[in-house]
Amino acid sequence: MTLRSSGRKGGTGDATAQYTLGRILIEDWGQKENFFYQETNPFPQFTKSQGVKYLSLAAEQKHSAALWELGGLYATGNIVSKDTKRAIELKEKAAENCRDDSYYMALHFDFLDEDDFKAATHLHRAIGKLDGDKSESTSRKRASYQEVLGDLLYKGGKGLQQDYRKAEFWYRQAAEAGSARAQFQLGVIFDFGYGFPQNPSEAFKWFLRAAEQNIPEAQYNVGIMYSEGIGTTKNTVEAVKWYRRAAEENDGDAQWNLGAMYIGGNGVIKNDIEGLAWYYLAKGNGVTDERLERNVINCEAILGRQTSVLAQRRAQEIAAEIKKKQEEKAAAEKAKEEAATKKKSE
Repeated sequence: MTLRSSGRKGGTGDATAQYTLGRILIEDWGQKENFFYQETNPFPQFTKSQGVKYLSLAAEQKHSAALWELGGLYATGNIVSKDTKRAIELKEKAAENCRDDSYYMALHFDFLDEDDFKAATHLHRAIGKLDGDKSESTSRKRASYQEVLGDLLYKGGKGLQQDYRKAEFWYRQAAEAGSARAQFQLGVIFDFGYGFPQNPSEAFKWFLRAAEQNIPEAQYNVGIMYSEGIGTTKNTVEAVKWYRRAAEENDGDAQWNLGAMYIGGNGVIKNDIEGLAWYYLAKGNGVTDERLERNVINCEAILGRQTSVLAQRRAQEIAAEIKKKQEEKAAAEKAKEEAATKKKSE
């Protein structure tokens, strides 16, 4: 597209042409990172101020990209006088007129940690932009936004009051769409009674759903609840199963509890070597509780040096197995991401 043809369309009110012409004229020519890169300005007879004029014409017609670009100029004081209030107004109009959620999400990040109320507001509006789209990719995106909004309300922040009940609402939306982390957070809310009466059975339900999606903290919690009969029927076999799954994800507390199950023969055949091995792994993963230290000392004293050495060797074997699984998992996730990126670019 030549400058002359763009200029003619701009003059007749074509918003896209006005935006394109404006973008061309405000460029810092000679910088390779710029979209319209050339070594020298091919249009020296035109000024950047004229570029702002064409962006403004497009913005008056609610051209979202022009509104956003103009907002950016006012935010930085580039070409025009800096005006933060005007910049926000323009960017908000851009987000309102944009077909997708991108500008609202950009505003969300602009305000995050500076004005969390506005950050939450723009995130809420971004979610609204996704309404009506039932595609799998959009459903995943919507759930991730709902989860983040739940986080903001759960923690509170600058200008944003902590509100567990609203957090529960957004976590539930995300959890029912399959978000494992939102499922875990719902479990926490009902386990501790944040904003609601404590509800162990409801907490167990959500912890279990998160555990089934390989969230180690949830797997550990499910192990505890099965072991002690909290929110569900006591079942030490199930407790061992979930402790093991968390332990194999290198959760130190789960490794400690799994070791105790082996030492005591609860839910699993008693095996002192296996139990002490898991104790060693828990210590190696940073569990510093004095009770674990006493458990290790007592086991070593009762079982003797030879058994302790065997347990140390077994711990090394388990650690190698865990490392191998983690490497395989990371490789699989990387391959999945690369395949998704390749598919998107085709």
